[in-house]
Amino acid sequence: MKTAVITFPASNCNRDAIVTLQKFSSKVNNIWHTESKLDNDYDLIILPGGFSYGDYLRSGAMAAISPVIQEVKRLASRGVKILGICNGFQILTEAGLLPGVLLRNEKLAEIVNTKEITLVSIDLKRWYSLKSSNDLLFENPSVYGVKTGYTESAGQCLILAYKKGDRDFMITILGSQDRFTDGEAIINWIQSNY
Repeated sequence: MKTAVITFPASNCNRDAIVTLQKFSSKVNNIWHTESKLDNDYDLIILPGGFSYGDYLRSGAMAAISPVIQEVKRLASRGVKILGICNGFQILTEAGLLPGVLLRNEKLAEIVNTKEITLVSIDLKRWYSLKSSNDLLFENPSVYGVKTGYTESAGQCLILAYKKGDRDFMITILGSQDRFTDGEAIINWIQSNY
């Protein structure tokens, strides 16, 4: 199997996709988004996640006009399988490779800031209690964004958006044993030193 992984500026899952695919695929190529020609013999093309052009609605709109997307469209029309992950999904939608449009979720801020919620199945027979594990988001009102992740090579990861006065801090933690405790320690250090 031959696979292309399309990489945009600030893609963050391209390396994970490549490493994983190398375990299963005979040939994996990392393709920069400015390429204007792709080989005809790809079996799969992946557009990985990452906030290439910002983390907001329609962030895939700019990426959808990159030169490589015309080639992705050409190969898709020939039956090559295409997989969009995270913002890659947005790119495929903006490029017209997936039907529909992306709409702003007016409830998203409420969902993200919900500590605990109970949901019921559509047939009203099953109840699910969900609890957010992003404790820092609820314990510290100056934390206004949390993104967690994990890879074998990086371990537990955490990105925090934190505000102190008129200053914004972006905290990134890789390889942590306890990302929330480490995040809290960095916030405490910022409080003492800034």
